[in-house]
Amino acid sequence: MVGVGAYSNLADALKILPPDSYVVQPQANSLYEVGFNRYKLLYNTLKVVC
Repeated sequence: MVGVGAYSNLADALKILPPDSYVVQPQANSLYEVGFNRYKLLYNTLKVVC
């Protein structure tokens, strides 16, 4: 928006943005580990094919 002249500088353009409402925190979950292990197995198995 600064590049097309809608705002004179970046600081003015950033003033219209809403404030951060929350920060997403990662969650440790064994389900991710199961999926990642499956991915690693598939990757190692299929990389010889490609």
